[in-house]
Amino acid sequence: MAEVATKRSVEPQQRFSLPLADFAHQIRQPLSALDALTSYLDLIIPEEDTRVREQLLRMHVEIDHADQILRDGMRTLGAYLSVPVLR
Repeated sequence: MAEVATKRSVEPQQRFSLPLADFAHQIRQPLSALDALTSYLDLIIPEEDTRVREQLLRMHVEIDHADQILRDGMRTLGAYLSVPVLR
């Protein structure tokens, strides 16, 4: 019974903050995996292979850009909904 009372007394801010944090985590997870794989490829691809190196650099830039879009979107949503967004 106490559990039900606890669920009902959840602050409106928490109702939105936790799902937003979960959403951010679900998007960041594959971005982190892509970033790690790209960094690993940086280590094993010879410096002389400039075509591949250019593509790896492009991948790093795009991954960073996607992460920045996510961070900006989360900040905007958090401000719009007046909820703290977990980082």
